[in-house]
Amino acid sequence: MIDCNKGKVALGHNGTSTKRPPSGAASSSIAASIFQTNSDTEVIVHLIARSQARNLSGALGDALNQVEGAYSLVMLTQDELYAVRDPRGFRPLVLGS
Repeated sequence: MIDCNKGKVALGHNGTSTKRPPSGAASSSIAASIFQTNSDTEVIVHLIARSQARNLSGALGDALNQVEGAYSLVMLTQDELYAVRDPRGFRPLVLGS
């Protein structure tokens, strides 16, 4: 569970980011972040926290538009569950009850 400026979230990620955020404003804000690991998941969390979007779903969209690769992820908040697969669908994602 992570408590960031967009609220409390839990993030599960499977995959690899083949490209870090592009150079420019977004990456310079990431460069100022203090990373605890070398995990792609942590990069996504920092991008969510640094997003200018007013809500969590917008921040998640901003973050994922800045990375490339093959991944699936789930994000849980107190009220919602987000399930995301990379745009090309390389990583499988199955939800069930």
